[in-house]
Amino acid sequence: MLPGAGPTVASFLSYTVKKVSAHPEQFGKGAIEGVAAPESANNAAATAAMVPMLRSASRARPPPPSCSAADDVGLRPGPLLFEKNPQFVWGLIASQYIANVMLLILSTAFIPLFVRALALPTAS
Repeated sequence: MLPGAGPTVASFLSYTVKKVSAHPEQFGKGAIEGVAAPESANNAAATAAMVPMLRSASRARPPPPSCSAADDVGLRPGPLLFEKNPQFVWGLIASQYIANVMLLILSTAFIPLFVRALALPTAS
């Protein structure tokens, strides 16, 4: 929702699911929305931290909200990233496209398995 807003903002936004839920009294008692919302926010925050890291903006802008994103790849983000490391940047973009295609293929192939997993009895 907000590229690069960081994990803190994502956590607070996921908490609002409880506020807008039709059954907020079920939170803390095993409601699946209470598990899915923070988990999806966590996953989204990690990927969205790459957006400001790769921006080619002026030096006047603040650094990425997630410093670990820049440290993870060992680069100094900023306006010269595309000029000094074009192989890295375009390799990263290409790898994300490849990963999305692989995820689509694997997810589609495993749909029958996922459906069978949903049919398993749950513990009461």
